Amino acid sequence: MMNVCFDASALVSLFVGDAFGERCETYIETYGPNILVSDFAVVEFSSAINKLVRMEMLPASTAQGVFLDFEEWRRRAVTQVSLESRDLAAADGYLRRLDLNLRTGDAIHIAIAARVDASLATFDQRMAQVASLLGLDIAPA
Repeated sequence: MMNVCFDASALVSLFVGDAFGERCETYIETYGPNILVSDFAVVEFSSAINKLVRMEMLPASTAQGVFLDFEEWRRRAVTQVSLESRDLAAADGYLRRLDLNLRTGDAIHIAIAARVDASLATFDQRMAQVASLLGLDIAPA
């Protein structure tokens, strides 16, 4: 079974039902990967949901339901991965490579996936390109 780290873009798509959500669900049903979710991805997911509420794109009552559904899914269907200091050190190394043009969060997701030897599920095309350049497999979501 393939291990796949989901970043916040993939997680939000799964739980908010945006344009990519169906693609993500189809990928999970088709490939049945072992889904890994880092505690860092959880924080980014919460931030993204919070932003949707602030921007009035998602009602607060709906967001609360999204959080409950997300936590239930994490308990039953996901392998949790903790952020480690070596992930931050690796991310710092990626960020110091000025040719990669990464954001901090993306560098952290890539570092975590690399450490746990997992593919990366993301809808962020720039992050996917850099992750691939660094040797990570990108989940075909």
